[in-house]
Amino acid sequence: MISIITPIYQAEKYLETLINSIINQTYHDWELLLIDDGSTDESAEICDCYAQKDNRIRVIHKANEGVASARNQAMNMATGEYLAFADSDDWVEPYWLERLYKTAKEQEADIVVSDYYEEYPQKTIIRSKDDDSIIVLNRKDALLLTFQNKIASYLWSMLIRRDIAQERFAPYRAFEDYATLFAWMFHVNRVVLLYTPLYHYRQYAYSCLRSNMRQNMTDYIGATITRYELVKESSFLQDNISQFNAAYIYSLVKGLKDIVRSPYDNDFKQKLLKKVSSEIQTVKLPSPYKMLGFKYYVRYRLLCKSIKLFKHIVGGTAIFSFHRSRKKVDLFS
Repeated sequence: MISIITPIYQAEKYLETLINSIINQTYHDWELLLIDDGSTDESAEICDCYAQKDNRIRVIHKANEGVASARNQAMNMATGEYLAFADSDDWVEPYWLERLYKTAKEQEADIVVSDYYEEYPQKTIIRSKDDDSIIVLNRKDALLLTFQNKIASYLWSMLIRRDIAQERFAPYRAFEDYATLFAWMFHVNRVVLLYTPLYHYRQYAYSCLRSNMRQNMTDYIGATITRYELVKESSFLQDNISQFNAAYIYSLVKGLKDIVRSPYDNDFKQKLLKKVSSEIQTVKLPSPYKMLGFKYYVRYRLLCKSIKLFKHIVGGTAIFSFHRSRKKVDLFS
């Protein structure tokens, strides 16, 4: 059986679309755990109505404590061999679970990662080469690709054996899956990448335009450091430590780029700049120019040399990213 975990907030507008897409699955051995995390619209009533009609649906009503708490409670209640995750405003293909489950069984995989669709108001973008091919990874390769963000930490794109999902989500406002999925990867033997889009990920204009929120930035830095601590503690990864170190520096510097270009106060920026600058100077990188590429090598060297200089130069070049941001905003018009 597959346990599907869905936290519920202000989801009334799209919630029925998601639930109906799960009820209409070609694979029938599932339970849907709807965690009403203090919703204030009609979502709670919608959940209860569906639970009365289908005994595979269970609803838990709780005070609002955030997505990490909601997912943790659902994981403690789950009874399936596998876990799947779905967000309340998205929807799935009718064969979503069947394809994931069949692939997991045929390949003896602990995690199957599928491709997906990005759904904008006026356009659908397929994030897939969509040829039904697969790639099988061992633990070490899966860890490296996840750390490099070449396997994105989108839980809704995955089917996960429940017995390898041992750690619970950290209480971050955002990026709780970023740190936790990486911890789960330490327990796998095989991970399969399935190049078939199965999930419809709904995009919003506000999430694009307001993505640089203060707490999100802090959580990203914290989750990235947490992941690296696991790498340092793992002896079997030390043969590839230079690749992990390069990805670590790249991720932290990328996060700081967004921070110095944000509208927040100087004290907030300065605190995170000092924290990351101190952190990356403890990380050994034998060929930083080669491993980071020209742009991130320059940013890395600036950060090591002078926080003030990094903030001035990197923050001052934000205008060059305007065209890329404008193109993304245009997807909503």
